[in-house]
Amino acid sequence: AIAEPKSASQAQTSGSAGAHGALKFEAPSPCSPPDSAPSPQTRLAELLNAARRLVDQEQFRKAEKRLNELLELEPGCVDALFVRSTVRHKLSKLSLAIIDCSTVVHHVPRHAKACLRIVRLSRTSGYFATAGEAIAHINHWFSDRGDEASLSVIEQAKAEFELLERVRELYRALKRALASGPGSSSCDVKLKGLQQLCPDWPSYHVLRAVCFLAKDDSASIAAAERHLKRAVLLRHTLKLANNRTDENCDRETGELVAAAARALHRAGKYHAASRILSEVAKAFTGSPLPLAAMCHQTSSSLGNLFGKLQAAKDRANDLFKRKLYDEAIYRYGEALKIDPSHTAMNAVFHCNRAAARMAKRQFLEALQDCDDALRLCPDYIKAHVRRARIFAARSEFKSALNGLDAAI
Repeated sequence: AIAEPKSASQAQTSGSAGAHGALKFEAPSPCSPPDSAPSPQTRLAELLNAARRLVDQEQFRKAEKRLNELLELEPGCVDALFVRSTVRHKLSKLSLAIIDCSTVVHHVPRHAKACLRIVRLSRTSGYFATAGEAIAHINHWFSDRGDEASLSVIEQAKAEFELLERVRELYRALKRALASGPGSSSCDVKLKGLQQLCPDWPSYHVLRAVCFLAKDDSASIAAAERHLKRAVLLRHTLKLANNRTDENCDRETGELVAAAARALHRAGKYHAASRILSEVAKAFTGSPLPLAAMCHQTSSSLGNLFGKLQAAKDRANDLFKRKLYDEAIYRYGEALKIDPSHTAMNAVFHCNRAAARMAKRQFLEALQDCDDALRLCPDYIKAHVRRARIFAARSEFKSALNGLDAAI
C-alpha cells in the first residue's frame, strides 16, 4: 500500500520533504572537501573517530562539537552527517537530526539507514507528510534491487507506512471523541496509542493536556502543565527552516482544543472549558502560531454565550419566584432558543419550566418538559424527582415510585 514509485527524473526533482529543506532526493553527487579550504584526511578521520568515541561514552554535546568542526572542513562528509544525526536525535534536536539525514540522502539516495531514520523521526515528531515522502523515496530507490538488504529496507518502509495509517486512524477517532467531551476513557485510549507512535508530536501533548484539564483535580492539572511545557519545548525544537507548521500545533489543533472546550461548555462545565482555553493560550502566548489566538477567541465567544444563558436563567427564575408563572414559562421557552446544543443548561430550562407548569397544574406539559430534560441529561436527579411529583399529583403512584427509583 506504499505509493507507486516515481520515475528517476521525478525522484531527482520533486522529492523535497518541504519541512526540512535539505530533503531533496537527487542522484548521488561526489563528496569532496572544498577547494578553498582543503584539510588533511588524517585530521578528518581523527575528528570522526573522536566523535564516535564520545557517542559511545554518551557525551553527545562534545560529540556534536567535534562533528561540527569536521563538517566545517568537509561539509559533504556523509559519515559525519549521519553520526551527527544520531547525536542530535539523542539531544532532542529532532528537526536538525532530520535535516542531517536529508543531506545524507541528497548525496547518497540509497543510504538505507538515513532514509529509514527520516521516516521514523518524522513520524514520531508529527511530520507525517514528510514521513510519507521518505517512504515513497525508499520505494523508488530500493524496489528495483533484488538483494536481501534492499528487500529488508522495503519491508521496514511498509511497516512504517502501516504505522502512519494507524496514527491517522487514531487521530480521526480522537477528533470525534474530543468533540463529544474530553476526559473520557475513549479519549485516553486514543491518546495512549498516539503516545506510542508519535511521542514527540507537540499536538499530542496539547491534546493530552486538554484531557487532563477537563478533570477537576490538582494532580490532573499538574500533569496538564507538564504536557503543555513539553509541547512548547518540542514545538520550538521542531521549528524548521521554512517554517512548515501544518502538522504541529497548527490551526487544526486549535480547532480541536476549541471543540473540546465547547463540548465541556455544553455539558455545563463552563469553568473547566475556560481553564483549558486559558492554559493552552498562556502556554503559547507570544508564538506566531494561531493556537493561542484561537483559544482567546473561543474563550471570548463561550464567555459571552455563558453570560447570555445565565442572564436568561436568572430572569426566568426571578419571574417564577414572584409567581408570575405565565411569564416565566415564556422566558424559559425563549432561553431554550439561545443555544439548542447546550445540553446542560437546556435541561435546566426544561426542568424549571416544568415547575412553572406544575404550579399552573399543566401536568402533561410539565411531564413533557421533564422527559425532555432527561433526554438531554439522563442523570439529572431534579428532573427525575420532579417527574415523580407530577405522577403523584395525578395519583399515579406506581409511576411516581418508579421515577424515584430511577433517581436513586
